[in-house]
Amino acid sequence: MKINNDVSEDVSIDVKIGQAIKGLRTMRGYTRDEVAIALSISHQQLAKYESGTNRIAAGKLYALAKMFNVSSDYFFAEIEGEQVKNRVSIPQKEQMNFARNFAKIKDKKKRNIVKALVQILAE
Repeated sequence: MKINNDVSEDVSIDVKIGQAIKGLRTMRGYTRDEVAIALSISHQQLAKYESGTNRIAAGKLYALAKMFNVSSDYFFAEIEGEQVKNRVSIPQKEQMNFARNFAKIKDKKKRNIVKALVQILAE
């Protein structure tokens, strides 16, 4: 097995992982500060991870996966050319707004009604 020593490819991978982190964070409605506190890092460090400037450690990536309740392969799916779950043609800002508003619904019965309605409309 040959290992690729192309530095530009490594940087590209770091950028894609960073984009996945930022996308997931914003889609779930978390601020950079909230996630940074959960990871015991500064918000500046998280910004560097999200931009691909700094490479994120495996342990931090695992902690993010646990925090957002996703599989750790979520962050690598676009690298392999796969479509990441939850990233469909709906604009990301629209998804974020929907998720934030849905999270504000405290009544479980109302949340279930909204979920059922969305499922019906999506068919």
